[in-house]
Amino acid sequence: MYSPSLKPVRNAVAAVEKHQDAAALQQAAGEMESLFLYQLLEIMRDTVPESGFLSGGAGEKTFRPLMHMALAGNLASAGGLGLGDMLYGYLSENPSEAERAPGEDGENDLSPLFPVKSGS
Repeated sequence: MYSPSLKPVRNAVAAVEKHQDAAALQQAAGEMESLFLYQLLEIMRDTVPESGFLSGGAGEKTFRPLMHMALAGNLASAGGLGLGDMLYGYLSENPSEAERAPGEDGENDLSPLFPVKSGS
């Protein structure tokens, strides 16, 4: 008597889920790099003094962040700095790191990097 096994189906479902998880992680890492590049562009632009010559006025102030967002997205999708690939590589090798929230266990808390100065 033939007894069908669900093991191949379960393996196939697990492979699909793993692939979807990998694709989601790759996308999240790319978005993180895009966000980093956006912040970098904004900070770099803030260092340029405004002379008033060829100033775009309120329109420029409104649309400049949108331009930086689009530029950062294009840079990240074209390879960017490689930060997205590094994040993906690290998090795919250490999946438990991707699930922890910052400061959850104190280990990945940023407070040692940015100490809060107390009082006077």
